[in-house]
Amino acid sequence: MKMNKIMVLVLALAAPCFSAFAGTLIPTYPHASLVEEDNIAEKDYRIAIGSVDVVNNAVRVSKELRMDVTGTVYLYRVAEGYTSKNAIDFVNDQLRSRQAEILYHCSSRGCGDSNSWANVIFRKSKLYGKEIDQNYIAAKFSQLPGAPVFLAYSARRGNGQVFLYLEEIRDANNTEATDVAGITGTARLLIAIPVDNPDSAMLSTSEATLSEIQRLASDPQTTLWVVSHYGLAGQSLADAMDHSNRALQNYIRQLAASGVNTALLKSVAVGAFAEIKSTSPGMIKIYSESNAR
Repeated sequence: MKMNKIMVLVLALAAPCFSAFAGTLIPTYPHASLVEEDNIAEKDYRIAIGSVDVVNNAVRVSKELRMDVTGTVYLYRVAEGYTSKNAIDFVNDQLRSRQAEILYHCSSRGCGDSNSWANVIFRKSKLYGKEIDQNYIAAKFSQLPGAPVFLAYSARRGNGQVFLYLEEIRDANNTEATDVAGITGTARLLIAIPVDNPDSAMLSTSEATLSEIQRLASDPQTTLWVVSHYGLAGQSLADAMDHSNRALQNYIRQLAASGVNTALLKSVAVGAFAEIKSTSPGMIKIYSESNAR
């Protein structure tokens, strides 16, 4: 009962603060520029966790996962002077530093048929290149809500251009309920962004996700909640709340600067009062809750 009273006080104090699936799950490769960005929502989606080859004129994946997914895909052009291996090595380092589970990793001819990767698996003809200069990695963030999957493929085309393709996807059937008081169990998690520094400008969100946030925020049948968690080992509750509020305010400013009407959002900073599963000390989550009765 005492903890419930404390939580009510926390929510009441934080209620006036308005603020903020990857922001991306890892930082963007610094030597690349975005060429394409699209949302994805598909049933029985194939996730390759093995080599891709052509057998008897049919594309075969040695090992794969299947699930209904939602998420975002990105295609980047890598700057001259940087290789497909440079790009995938950066992704690999970022994934491992965030304790992602590596499901599969291949390079060169070990990945299989490059045409099948480009035109069948990812359906992006710009990715078609030489088999000796291709790389792929599939990973899963089991410690994050919804256990998002991250896929990355890099390749050098015959004309020398290097492209990096990324997918951030989640199980579309995962309706994980929030762990924060004041938000009902019917809320759907849209995005979870790790926060290392509450004042950092790294809390970026993709254009597709920004558009979806604005659309849902403007829908009278939907309430969007933005929840900020933060807590370092040994940190006082007051300091954790201060960090949580700063991250919240920081993200809401970034949303507003990107054109999102933040007055339509409901937000709360909970500091260390709600447990998070992350390798980072903080987390910003956005939940969508239907108001339909």
